[in-house]
Amino acid sequence: MRDLHVVPACVVRRILDEFAPEVVEIVRSVYLNHGVDEDASRVCGFTRSVAAGAQQVAAFDAPSGSGARWVVSVAAERDSAPQTRGMLVLADGADGHPAACMEATWVGAARAAASAVVAVAELAPADRALSVGFAGDGAVVAQLASYLTRSANVARTIVLGTGDEDLARICSEAEVVLDRTPELTGMLDADVVVLAKREKDPYVPSEARLNAGQLLLNVSLRALPVELVLTANNVLDDIDECLQAYTSPHLAEHATGGRRFVTGTLGEVLRGEVLVDGAKPTVFTPFGMSPLDVAVGQFVLEVATARDEIVAVPDFSANSAYAEPALL
Repeated sequence: MRDLHVVPACVVRRILDEFAPEVVEIVRSVYLNHGVDEDASRVCGFTRSVAAGAQQVAAFDAPSGSGARWVVSVAAERDSAPQTRGMLVLADGADGHPAACMEATWVGAARAAASAVVAVAELAPADRALSVGFAGDGAVVAQLASYLTRSANVARTIVLGTGDEDLARICSEAEVVLDRTPELTGMLDADVVVLAKREKDPYVPSEARLNAGQLLLNVSLRALPVELVLTANNVLDDIDECLQAYTSPHLAEHATGGRRFVTGTLGEVLRGEVLVDGAKPTVFTPFGMSPLDVAVGQFVLEVATARDEIVAVPDFSANSAYAEPALL
């Protein structure tokens, strides 16, 4: 029989906070190899539960049986409930046995934050200290702010609304100026605009003026209307994954009947295969490739194992000699 190793959420969060530079390099490496190696993740399916309050459930698998990610997105109206919850399952690459699992919220937040750091390093203005605007709240925005203020040359942040205490603390610790604005337009002039409000429809006005060289991180996937998407360089993490589920690029594909508006992937930018037009703003849309979560999760598991901070579930799965054949 085989044991399953569980990494407690508090351990996951502590490791991801402590090893932010290592997480960024892991994510950068996955992007560099994406599209070169056979690492493509696949969205296995979306389901929606009306009875449960308009929840959306998505399942993603990573290459070579290395892991899978299961995510539940809760409708924005349910303010008292977490917006996303999920599970990351890591498998033994040699025989496919489930090896470990962990709650995926902080893994996903760290992956999103590390992706933002990589995108900012490649696509944001490099000639000055940056101003960064944040629209959104919760774990993802807190992790984005933490990683960006530690890893990028950020001098000022502009936060939509009253914000939360985590953002104020993060900016204070990083000695970064924090301003607040009651209107979305008050942060759209920032060098980097982080759009992380969980809305089902575009919420940036189509008449908004974007600046040449400006970087917009479309973290919430559906922030931008088609009109603005078509004025910008469009860099995606994975083209096929991003062009689904009514994301901003997906809507642009429907509107134009093609994909010519797509500049390329972040991996192609990192490899020097694609250049962005400096006379335009750039939109980076990260759908959230499963190989990123699996790679980050594997790192967390290694650190937690070395520190003896995992919980073993004995005899979780049968040895292959005794397992029944799968009926697929």
